[in-house]
Formats: sequence, C-alpha cells, structure tokens
Amino acid sequence: MKYAAQVDETNVVIDVIVVGDEGGITWCERNLAGRWVETSSTIRGKFAAKGDTYDEANDMFVSNKPVEP
Repeated sequence: MKYAAQVDETNVVIDVIVVGDEGGITWCERNLAGRWVETSSTIRGKFAAKGDTYDEANDMFVSNKPVEP
C-alpha cells in the first residue's frame, strides 16, 4: 500500500490519502485535482502530515509543528 500527500502552491501538505500499489501517484495526478507527492516513513525524511511542508530542493517533508521537549 502506498500513500500520497497533496501539496498546495506553497508546498504545504493539505491532505494525505491511501493509494493502491498499482498506479499510486500517477492515478492521483490523473484523477484528482492538485499536486501529489508519494510519502512513507522510509522516504522523503518522514511520513507527511497535514501542515507539513514539502521541501523540493531536498525532496523531503519537513514538520512545521514545534517539537515539545
């Protein structure tokens, strides 16, 4: 199973959905509005969550929420 993060025009994650292994991001791009980036706990730094930012230069998701000590 794969997961896709929808990012807005400023690269902020606005949604994360489950997509099938077949098609994945390609299916999202063809059938859903917006820009989609694959996410998981093993690629792109971290599993994307709403409010995170997709850092295109480093091809990774960055948490925007402060980490509590």
